[in-house]
Amino acid sequence: MPHVAILVANYNYGNYIEETIASVHKAQEMAAQLCEQVNICMLVGDDKSTDNSLEAIGNAKKRYQNSNFQVKVFAFSENRKPNAVITDLVHNIPDNCTHTVILDADDRLKETAI
Repeated sequence: MPHVAILVANYNYGNYIEETIASVHKAQEMAAQLCEQVNICMLVGDDKSTDNSLEAIGNAKKRYQNSNFQVKVFAFSENRKPNAVITDLVHNIPDNCTHTVILDADDRLKETAI
């Protein structure tokens, strides 16, 4: 079974991040229907957002907590820019992940992407 890490750096995208997370979950479901089950570990790094981003990410995390779709949240204490956030997320990819995808916080993953 493939294991995929999805990395997202977020800063003040509270209006979009839940849709981004939902699109990844939908792609995982589509992969399961088309060929095989895929385990996804989504790592979201919040770069000290000043909007409702952490609340939105928490809502999405709760929505999928009882599935094999994991959302791990890293809330950084200072704003360090997307490249630094992604670098930290890369260091937290689980060892069993064989593939990595990087998305922006306002991206939507195509349903057939995985």
